[in-house]
Amino acid sequence: MQMLAVLINPVLPVFAILAIGFVLGRAGKISNEQAKSINWVATAVFLPILVLGLVSNAPIDQFSLAPLCAYLSAEAVLITLAFWLGRRLGLEKQEAVLMSVGCVFVNNVFLVLPISQFLFGSENTTAIIAIVTLDTILLFTGTLFALELTRPERPSLGRVISIVARLPLIIAITIGLLLNLLQIQLPDAIATFISFNGKAAAPLALLALGVVLSQISLHPDKIVWLFTGLKLIVMPLFVWLTLSLFAPQTPDSNLYMLSSAGPITTAVFSFGMLYGVHTQRIAQLLVLTTVFSLISLAALA
Repeated sequence: MQMLAVLINPVLPVFAILAIGFVLGRAGKISNEQAKSINWVATAVFLPILVLGLVSNAPIDQFSLAPLCAYLSAEAVLITLAFWLGRRLGLEKQEAVLMSVGCVFVNNVFLVLPISQFLFGSENTTAIIAIVTLDTILLFTGTLFALELTRPERPSLGRVISIVARLPLIIAITIGLLLNLLQIQLPDAIATFISFNGKAAAPLALLALGVVLSQISLHPDKIVWLFTGLKLIVMPLFVWLTLSLFAPQTPDSNLYMLSSAGPITTAVFSFGMLYGVHTQRIAQLLVLTTVFSLISLAALA
């Protein structure tokens, strides 16, 4: 009964804008190119504003290292296992990198964070903010380095550093951390600007994602189904296990579990496009994990 109640509110209302985008995409009302433009505005303009506000105001002194390390350990183990499985099943190195990262890199900002805010209140989502911050820094950078090192041409670490340094999201996190650590209080006018505009990020991004998903031809093979299971079943199991072993007294363990149950982020697909990697399986993994995370998020909320 509780799972059904959570599914009805807030999971379905948050997913509804994605469904609207899907319908508009299928009906031809919003083209794929228009969706890409909407997504660019959401991720390059509104997302950094949102994250800057979250990170600059996050109670860093309340971050608990034990559950964070447990969560990151689960990610590291699953990425390693998934990459090994991908290679055993015949995936090229770069595709195996992206599929394995997809098993742990969650769409936290646009889906899990809003759901957790509705369920537990904005002031009680410190764990999600911590995961977003660390995953963005570690997985963004780590994935780009891995793709660079596995490409046929001579790797250029300078290229990776250049890409990462210019990412609006990384810049926003850096500024937010500096403001937080130096205890610099933003003027009320700027705080109002951040609060007002940051709220636009998730709806715009989810609308665009719905349009993109509507254009994906869904013919999943056994590899796609396997990695869908790794993301939505094995990842939560690994997080539960590491929390039980290394941080059993974590009061907000439900937030870590909720994060583990989310779908993969579109950044994984974007990485594939950037490096010219075969993205058909990654796109289908994005569709399946997004659809089935309705169940996993409701079950673990």
